[in-house]
Amino acid sequence: MPEERLKLLIDVAHKHDCYVSTRGFIERVLATSGGSPQVVSKYFTDCKNMGFDVLEISSDFLSIPTASWLSLIEDTKKHGLKSKPEVGIQWGAGGDAPVARVCRHTRPALAGRPRDRVPRRRHTRTPPPPPPPLARSTAPDPGTQMIMIESEGTTENVASWRTDAISAISSALPAAKIAADPAVFAYHVQNQGAEADLFVDRTQILQLACLRKGIWGSGSTFGRIVTYGGHE
Repeated sequence: MPEERLKLLIDVAHKHDCYVSTRGFIERVLATSGGSPQVVSKYFTDCKNMGFDVLEISSDFLSIPTASWLSLIEDTKKHGLKSKPEVGIQWGAGGDAPVARVCRHTRPALAGRPRDRVPRRRHTRTPPPPPPPLARSTAPDPGTQMIMIESEGTTENVASWRTDAISAISSALPAAKIAADPAVFAYHVQNQGAEADLFVDRTQILQLACLRKGIWGSGSTFGRIVTYGGHE
């Protein structure tokens, strides 16, 4: 897409009070440059010049040490962008990967470090792990726009939901700093309340809005989601 056309689209979003995120292109930049700080810095600068507000830091297909992950967050802030780290337990498989493949590439319950090199093994049920240091490190940082919990490997395309991994992250952070990335958002509303911050597409807006009000859902949620004290 021509730069001027991209800037125009971003300007339209800003005029409607929307922020614009880069999504996960940082992975390609890191992979093709061998993690070159100069190339990554140029990418950050270009994103800022284009008008992007938030830089998503994902590593679905890469293995990145926690120290490098935190350095990316810090460098994002230095370039005038807000970071949106994405944490999860699946690695090396896309969102449409079958269950068998996801199980082979699922890290053991975050292992306390969401992206460090951990031996692959088949999915097993494990007790809730300790909160990952990445989540603890980014929680109070004003340069972090949001922390996303990836659904692949936790609630999407798995034999059974990894609620232990979800709880390990969400219980260690204030709700305002968490954004889940689920196709099954009812679980998060049930367990975190109607104000759970969720990342949904346009086809799910109506259902989620009604679920928050308790006027939509299955037998386990219909009429059972409530708030008190004027909260929306």
